Amino acid sequence: MNLFIIDSLFSRLESLTLNSISTYKLLIILFYLKSLPYLSSLSICLNNCSHDLGDIYQIIFHLSLKYFRVAVPRHPHLCITIPIVAQNQFSSIEYLFIYHRCTFNQLTIILLHTPRLSHLHCFNIIESKDHSKSESMIKLHSLTHLTMTLYNLEFDDFEEFLLKLCSPLQLFDAKIKSRDRIYLNADRWERFISQNMTSLIRFIFRYSDIIDDEFELTFYHSLINRFTSSFWIDRKWFFKLFIEEDELIYSIRPYQETWIDFQEYLHINQDTKNSINDFLNPYFPVVELSIVGSCLTENDEPLINKINFIFNMTKVTYLDIECDQMTVSMLITILHSLINLNSIRLSNSALCQQMDLCIRDKIIFNAFLNMNKISKITLQT
Repeated sequence: MNLFIIDSLFSRLESLTLNSISTYKLLIILFYLKSLPYLSSLSICLNNCSHDLGDIYQIIFHLSLKYFRVAVPRHPHLCITIPIVAQNQFSSIEYLFIYHRCTFNQLTIILLHTPRLSHLHCFNIIESKDHSKSESMIKLHSLTHLTMTLYNLEFDDFEEFLLKLCSPLQLFDAKIKSRDRIYLNADRWERFISQNMTSLIRFIFRYSDIIDDEFELTFYHSLINRFTSSFWIDRKWFFKLFIEEDELIYSIRPYQETWIDFQEYLHINQDTKNSINDFLNPYFPVVELSIVGSCLTENDEPLINKINFIFNMTKVTYLDIECDQMTVSMLITILHSLINLNSIRLSNSALCQQMDLCIRDKIIFNAFLNMNKISKITLQT
């Protein structure tokens, strides 16, 4: 884009979006934005980042913004140098969206400058290489919405971070990719939420386990059935498993975001039909397994065998498969592992068509039919 100066002639400007801009041009434009008294919303997408991104943040912090969104696609290594905030020199930003790679320590420094945040969304937070921790941290008394995607961060460090800022949270949404299986400790999450997130309404959690040659079951895998305890069910936060390619994903989401039609499942006559709230009680844990975008064949049977223990621990009740290439043999292997299954949905699958079974599959399938509890099947071709 050609350099376009925005100065006091745009004195009524309230919102500005700058896409595919270089850091050089951005720094020039930011200089002139100081003259716009009504500017409250700024969105930036950089096409490169040759400068220290900290220089941009420092200018942004001196603008009278309420909303700031910054994205730096395809830049895995960014320099972000921001000094510790001077006394009483804080940003007015309330909504902050960070779409670039940022170390945990760098994020902490950014938050020192933004004590008025009510919504924080950061989508590529990584472990700090220097392993040094910032002792400074401002408690964000207005923060009600927190969304984060974390990579290779240990749970203890994340918990310490949350302790410093999360007491007024109403929505917490975290996606985790880490080898630290402590994230799967449901009882620890329960204690933390009960003691430190007393205003929390929506809890959304997604932890990814890579099922590779290094995958091993740990003590924490044996605790994941605690995600179906009364603490979670009472809040209508439901546990779900995903298989996506070589990942096993553990998820907690509010019940209304699942595919399950609870009223259809009730089997209660019209005169005595209970409400959804009566149905969702501590004595009815709903656990869904979703298999999406995978081409599961007999070659993937070792993968299923590795995680079969997890299926049994969580007592999966709903199976949702959306996979064009899954073999019949693989489906039968999975069904045989889900002894608590009561509902199946197959979407866009060759499994919905007539099929022939080998002798081995017939034996396994007949054994499954003799013990299954399935009351509902949905086919979507």
